[in-house]
Amino acid sequence: MTPLLGREAELRAAFSRLASGQSAAIVGEPDTGKSLLLAQLARAEVSAEWLPHPERLAVFILDGRRLPANFTAATFWQSVFTTLRAEAPPAIRVEATQFAKTGDYGAFALERFFRQMGRSGLRVALLVDHFGHFLSHLLTPPATSAGELLGTLRSLSSRSGGLSLIVAARRRVSELNQQTAQLNPRGSPYFNTLQEIRLGAFERGEARKILEASFDSSIAQTVWTVTGRHPFLISLAVQARPSSVELSTLLTSLAPRADEHFKIAFGFLGGLAPTLLSLLGGKRLPRPPAPGDVEDLIWRGWLDRDSDGILRPASLLLARWLETSHALNLH
Repeated sequence: MTPLLGREAELRAAFSRLASGQSAAIVGEPDTGKSLLLAQLARAEVSAEWLPHPERLAVFILDGRRLPANFTAATFWQSVFTTLRAEAPPAIRVEATQFAKTGDYGAFALERFFRQMGRSGLRVALLVDHFGHFLSHLLTPPATSAGELLGTLRSLSSRSGGLSLIVAARRRVSELNQQTAQLNPRGSPYFNTLQEIRLGAFERGEARKILEASFDSSIAQTVWTVTGRHPFLISLAVQARPSSVELSTLLTSLAPRADEHFKIAFGFLGGLAPTLLSLLGGKRLPRPPAPGDVEDLIWRGWLDRDSDGILRPASLLLARWLETSHALNLH
């Protein structure tokens, strides 16, 4: 697996939520490290560094892209308890085994189980990667189990004390709530208890630190010019391990995968996409950018300001893609 680069602050925030029995949503554009961060939460040796009593926590991780065709609330909880019975710490394994024997995966039975877990100082951390795929599968008509499962997850993760829910998604919590609002139009949003942990581009200092730890100083400067602060682009360079300071060689070697990334990520900019093109290409928008749009694009790793305060593409790879894909003249 590709190693997680940086993200210590975000990792600390996620483990803080787990340590206090709370839930979170790790959100960000494609290729910002959401899955890698989630995988770190599931590693026992990492949990041992961050949690005071990791032996009291069982982790169940689910890939939202790999759900069975017959996915229902009942089959979901059956898979959770099958894993707990096989892999959880002993104290949780015993409780999970006894519960599974009842065959009752209804909301009231689950509430009793996780409340008892919480009173005993035990907890299950449910980690759902690619949560957008999870919701799309769950909401596919007839979607008979969607409201039941989401409502139960919300209740258990916010009130039982025995379950924490950590999801990784490309959409923000407000968008996830909008996506599922039709299931319970008069009730509380399903995800309003999830604290957002947003992943954007690295801060300059963090990006420089990663590059200096990975390359000689001369090569690190070339990589910085080509990749900027974006975690995916930096990860590509770290994996490529360039031995030359030749900028054009590095640009050519990284461009194919970078272009694939930009094509997908650009689609997630939504209303920020025309703002980006306008700011860099000089095309006028019908109205000025909304307050905060420029800073948001900088935070996401699409823009940077040079020493004169002029907005530029955040990397040479991005500049190249914008020129070829959107016919911008950036020289």
